[in-house]
Amino acid sequence: MPPNLLFSSKNVKIKTQRLPFSPLSATIPIRLFKAIYSTATIHTRRHNPTWRMKIKEKDDLLEYIDPTSPDLILLKSPDPEINTRNSADMGVGVAACVVDHFYKIRWETLAHVVSTKSRPDFTVFNCNNKSIVVEAKGSGYLHHHKTQKRKAAKQKRQLTGDINLSSCALFSCNSSAQVVLRDPPGIPIYDPEYSYLLQKADHYCRTMNLIGQKELSEYFDLMRKRILFNKNFKEYPIKENLYRKIKSDYVTLLKNGRTYRGAVKRISGESYIFCGVDDDLISLQDFKEFRNYGEDSFQQNDGNTFCSFRDGVCLYYIEDMERESSLQREIRNIDVPNYQDETEIADIKAMSSYSVATFFKYVIEKLGGSVVSESHQLRYHPDIVCDFGSGLVPCEIKKRFSADKFMQVVYQLADMSAIYNRKPVLIITDKIPHEFQRIAIEKRVILLDIDKVSKILKEHLLLKRYLMV
Repeated sequence: MPPNLLFSSKNVKIKTQRLPFSPLSATIPIRLFKAIYSTATIHTRRHNPTWRMKIKEKDDLLEYIDPTSPDLILLKSPDPEINTRNSADMGVGVAACVVDHFYKIRWETLAHVVSTKSRPDFTVFNCNNKSIVVEAKGSGYLHHHKTQKRKAAKQKRQLTGDINLSSCALFSCNSSAQVVLRDPPGIPIYDPEYSYLLQKADHYCRTMNLIGQKELSEYFDLMRKRILFNKNFKEYPIKENLYRKIKSDYVTLLKNGRTYRGAVKRISGESYIFCGVDDDLISLQDFKEFRNYGEDSFQQNDGNTFCSFRDGVCLYYIEDMERESSLQREIRNIDVPNYQDETEIADIKAMSSYSVATFFKYVIEKLGGSVVSESHQLRYHPDIVCDFGSGLVPCEIKKRFSADKFMQVVYQLADMSAIYNRKPVLIITDKIPHEFQRIAIEKRVILLDIDKVSKILKEHLLLKRYLMV
């Protein structure tokens, strides 16, 4: 993957119907980082935040984007499940960027819809304080795209907004992405300023969870209660204590005349990232008065990339910490943890198979092992082949338990034991019925289910012990 692909812009073709602007067809640029940031914000839960920086979970989308084309082209995977997930995820991110292009949204209000069963995907306010409800879909196949357009037209009406939109993206193989945007009239909402503030707090609660700021996520959830109940709620003292902690103890970054509060995390080796939010959003009055920055900003300086978004959130990718003496002073001699070390079981359950495999590769290398390229000419290739110095160990990773797939994978792994001369490993981040655990034992396959994965998260060394049986 080219190093600057994440921060590049790609062209998307737009077709519109009955929108309050012309022309009805256009080509617009969208920045990949903003599309991924939008997807992850909408899909990240508000409650039960963790310290893990979850925005990295969407980086695997870049593996399927054509880096050479100026257009947004989503490449195909041999796995249809991956294609479905990529199209759906990118459909949401592209929708947010397209709506922003035409309606100049207030990015700090971008929020997931949770109120109804067959619901739109997200809501957001524009610069005129009009609420926009969006149902976003994405597909890699024309016949599915046509079906999605009909379904989206119905789903976006499940929530009342000033503007109700459906965005249906088509990611055809080797062709630029095309988006159909529709806008029937909507019914104005009641008390827009109050709804705006609640939605704004919801946005920051999700976004802080996305960038692994557990306490800030909890703080903005308490900010919602502060808006709803004034000071008359039992967690109000917790909010006040968190406020003082954020102001006094958090890492402070001064950049472009603004102050950001957050934390520094290690990505890999000597690569770091500062994740934070504009200090003006911390107090209630400043939170109410905070308005979008004029534009998103992406500044690169000798490998360090500072990203500030209109909602006041910033991500500072740091390859050369020597150039950031102020941050060095802030973190002093603290051993900055790798974001992978803060993974919790809730994170594992929400991660894709790709991200789960990346996590286990990290743990293997942290424990002194190595992940090697599989050299045997086999029809079936395990997800990971690792080595702790006593022979290669093939490992397969699955997110969900399925009886049929379980039997198929166990037999495939059993056939490998003779080739590798070691027991193969099957990791399933799900509950496994006891009868299937017995089958794995009979076939001499090491089975790590969700319970064992949970123990590994608390003590990484257990993974090595399990693999070395």
